[in-house]
Formats: sequence, C-alpha cells, structure tokens
Amino acid sequence: MRLFILFAKEDPKISKAEVHSLLDGKVLEETDEYCVVDGSIDYSRLVFSRYACSVLSEGVPKGLPAYKSFAVRATKLKSFKNSAREVERDVASRIKGKVDLEKGTVIRVFCGDELWVTEELWAYTQKQFKARDVNARPSFNPTSLQPKTARLLLNLANARKNVLDPFCGVGGILLEAGVLGIKATGIELDEKWAEGATENAWFYRVDKKVKIVNADFLEWKGKEFECIVTDLPYGKSSGLFGKKREELYSKAFKKFHTHTGKCVVMAQEDLRPLLKKAGWETKFFHSFYVHKSMRRYIHACSAKS
Repeated sequence: MRLFILFAKEDPKISKAEVHSLLDGKVLEETDEYCVVDGSIDYSRLVFSRYACSVLSEGVPKGLPAYKSFAVRATKLKSFKNSAREVERDVASRIKGKVDLEKGTVIRVFCGDELWVTEELWAYTQKQFKARDVNARPSFNPTSLQPKTARLLLNLANARKNVLDPFCGVGGILLEAGVLGIKATGIELDEKWAEGATENAWFYRVDKKVKIVNADFLEWKGKEFECIVTDLPYGKSSGLFGKKREELYSKAFKKFHTHTGKCVVMAQEDLRPLLKKAGWETKFFHSFYVHKSMRRYIHACSAKS
C-alpha cells in the first residue's frame, strides 16, 4: 500500500528517522515536509508525524472512489500558492456520495508542486498521552520522560517484543512499552524509584507487561532482549549513587552487549565517542529540546560486527 505521511513541523530529521525505523518497505519520495512510502508501517505509533493517508492518486483524476459520506480537506505545503478552498471544491465535485463535514471519511489533498489525493487513515493527537503525563502519574519524578518522548525512543529502536531499560527511574519508557503491548523489564538501583515504577505500571494497567527489578544494573544477571532503550541518569539526584558519570556510562555500554545488539540511548551530551569505544556504532544521532531549558541527545546504535 502506498502511504502519504505528513511530518510534524517540529523536527524533520526526527520525523524521517522515526518513519524509517518503523517501515517495512521502501520510501518512494521524501522531503522535509512529507514522505511517500510503499510497504507496512504501524503509523498509529508515530509521534513526529501529523497524518498517515492511503494514496488515491497523484494529481486529481477524473473519477475518485464513491463514499457513503465524505469531507474533503486540503493541506497546503510550503510550495503551494493557490487557493486550498478551490482544490477542495474541485476534488469534492469528482466524488460520489454525501458531504458530511463531521463524520464523513476524510479525503485529504496535500497541495504542493503536485497534488496528492489521499484517504486519511490516522491523525496524530496529543490527547492520547494526557493521562500518562509526568505530572499525572501517581509516582512522580521531574526528570522522567514525557510519554511522547518515551514513545519516540521505542520507535527509533523499532521495539516489538521485549525491551530493557537498565536505568528506568519511575518507568516512563516502560509505561509506553506496556501500552504498545511490548514486554518491558526495568532495572532501578533506587528502591524508592523502583517502587514508584511498580506503582505506575499497576496504575496504568500494564503491570502484566512490565517487570521492575530493584538492582544495580552493572551487577545484574539477566537475559537477552530485542533492544535496550534508556534515558541515562545524569545528576546527583538521578541515580548516580556516587559513581562518576563517564565511568558509569562506559561500564554500562560494555554490559549492554550481554543483553542485546541494539540500543537507543538518550543523554544530556554527545556520547558517540564513549559508545564507539564500548563497541557500538551510532546509526542515528540527533539533539533536540525536550523543553525550553533542556537539550537532549539521542543515539540509536547497533553492535559493531
């Protein structure tokens, strides 16, 4: 199936990386605003895209499929200078069915150098994360990732079956994994935070998918996982427990190999040299603001062969 995916305006580089990570197929066309893909992708997981739509035609054909009810919406891309309203009227005139702006199937026309006529399958909404907002959780930690960011890290790892977070805190990444139906194990040295992660998993009813272990990851004996996804501790209040940060990271990165061949690491700095020294090849690297005062660095890595 050909899909048209409109990226979020925030960060095209992340939007592209997220789609590429989840796509089982090929990219037919790509710009900083959108991509057209052919293949299978779980678009409902996307957090840095706005719409996913099945392509009906490239350009406006003489005839389009009939619908019981429909609504045409034109979305202007940067290069389009004409009237979107005229495009909507023209496309609507070529469809058989009743116009219903509230409940009709959305026919979305993307207007740029060319027109893409599509049927909307999915639209992003921030509301899906509201209940799991950091401030809404029964166990609160101000350094915990917001659900959207946690979902992004899981998507960049293309996590499907089971995931390990060796520094899980109160379990932000684990919660999102559980919501996606992925089995997740979290390791946390601080007993209070481990209890908080357990409480959060129970509260959001993902406790059957999530396992919390109160232990030092560097000493923990565990199984292999599909991937490691983690937001590293970075301050005195964030689980360093007297360890020097660089030493902790280096030892942890070497131990990652015991459990997986793929990891996605978020940190407050560029850790590519440390990861390389520990035997990891960074496939994707990017930095962005998680809020106005905090810039974070994403490293998506695979074990060097």
